[in-house]
Amino acid sequence: IFGDIRTSSTETRTSDETTQIAGPVPKSWALLSSGEPDYESSTWRRDALSIFFAHTDSHPDKGFGFEEGSVPSLIHLCLRALVNHYGTEPQIIEELLPYLSPSLRRGLMRYTAIFAPMTTRSAYTLFGHEGHADGEIVLVGPRAALRVDALRHDNKPLAPEPLHEEIKEDSWDASEESESSLALPPVRLALVHTTVTFPVLSSLPPLLTHLALIRLTSPIPVHRLPDKCPLLEVLDLSYNPWLKSPAWGEADGLARVQWQRWGSLRVLGCRKCGFEVGAPELAKVNDRRWVDVTIIV
Repeated sequence: IFGDIRTSSTETRTSDETTQIAGPVPKSWALLSSGEPDYESSTWRRDALSIFFAHTDSHPDKGFGFEEGSVPSLIHLCLRALVNHYGTEPQIIEELLPYLSPSLRRGLMRYTAIFAPMTTRSAYTLFGHEGHADGEIVLVGPRAALRVDALRHDNKPLAPEPLHEEIKEDSWDASEESESSLALPPVRLALVHTTVTFPVLSSLPPLLTHLALIRLTSPIPVHRLPDKCPLLEVLDLSYNPWLKSPAWGEADGLARVQWQRWGSLRVLGCRKCGFEVGAPELAKVNDRRWVDVTIIV
């Protein structure tokens, strides 16, 4: 459709004739010629998060209809219409929050992560007092970042209980209210195109089972993750080319990772990191394992 498109100049060539284009080359033309994906597109975000979403079998969420082959329900269509019309400003999310169950909040979070990434303030408004959406956090930068205070491990109440309110032991909802006041940490975390600082890395919940650190803005010491998150089942490190570069005195960013400490690991994503199928850096992942980890490159 676009003919011979070249990013090195603003020229289009038709046979032997050269014509100058007025103004800069359209962004979409440059992307087509360079082979680089459009990191600002919903198509790329859907692909980037595909491994993380596809392997949360215990919490399926196909109601919003953004997964292939799924049909949105009426309530999800209404939420999509509200978000598309009013946006995701904190005040809009705050008005919706009382009417959203945890599973609906998770679905709305996933939908906006792909089609309308929220700011940090909007995302944490959606998370409510739990600090996550049904045990899951998905944040897409650069306008959203993970807050360290959201990664609670102590199961303490998020706010002091009112002194004048007493819950009767024989109340039918007493146990439910007591349970909801606990600040349980998330078990699934996905961060896309954002920064993971050392305080955030040190505060990762040890109960995490799914972790996606996709196209981070700066390298992190991956070899520290087995100590912080020993129960990981799914780990996605896609779109991080710095994994292939020398880091922390080693040949590459994965050299010091003790893969055997992840006894439950079953899926590892390393797309667009510079590794090929059978790369020696990834051969260590399945060393001395009874069941091989599925490695996606």
